[in-house]
Amino acid sequence: MFLEIAISIQLSAVSVQWLELTQNSLATWRKALLKTPSLPTYPTNADKLMLTKQRDRTQFSNPCLTRKS
Repeated sequence: MFLEIAISIQLSAVSVQWLELTQNSLATWRKALLKTPSLPTYPTNADKLMLTKQRDRTQFSNPCLTRKS
């Protein structure tokens, strides 16, 4: 009987500590997210440059596409 009560008290203490840890980490993440600037929804110049480089690479990697008939 006493062992069951002791185990339930220990489990309650562990769950309270876990809840506090979770709340603290969520608060930390929330602060970090509020400090970071939002990402742009439009393509930036770096994104456009990367897309053109990828397109050029795929265009010239296939010899059938570059060979004139």
